[in-house]
Amino acid sequence: MAGKTKAKKAKRDQYILVAENAAGETLRRVVRVKRKLAANPLLSINQACKEEGISRSAYYKYREHVFAYESQEGQQLFHFRILAILSGSFLTQMSQVLEPYAEKIQQANQQRMGPNLSQLNLSIWLGSVKIAKQLQEAMRQVRGLQECKLDQDELR
Repeated sequence: MAGKTKAKKAKRDQYILVAENAAGETLRRVVRVKRKLAANPLLSINQACKEEGISRSAYYKYREHVFAYESQEGQQLFHFRILAILSGSFLTQMSQVLEPYAEKIQQANQQRMGPNLSQLNLSIWLGSVKIAKQLQEAMRQVRGLQECKLDQDELR
């Protein structure tokens, strides 16, 4: 039994960096879907997949394994303070809104404020104030969200 545990711990994800033109068409399309979703938080996954000509199942199969290499140059770190009533549906909806930004999240933490109330603090690398405000608006659509503030430093 101990041998199996050690084998699981020893197995780590390994990564390779591949030029875009060397990756398969499906993988390139998954990256394009992720970019579209990051650029427009109100766009549905279904619509983005249709626009790129891939099935949702292909997107879900590869989304956590394919990442576009993007330098943080030209990016700003935006801080969101979110007050929310936590529930399963809130967490599901919020994870769907944040999914396209997963590789850009610098920091995320949660502080319980009461039995069901929590404050979430997110720091995310984004290209502009406009994108940050679009993401903020998308988060405000999530049921259970009480407040979503962007720290003022980035908005000057």
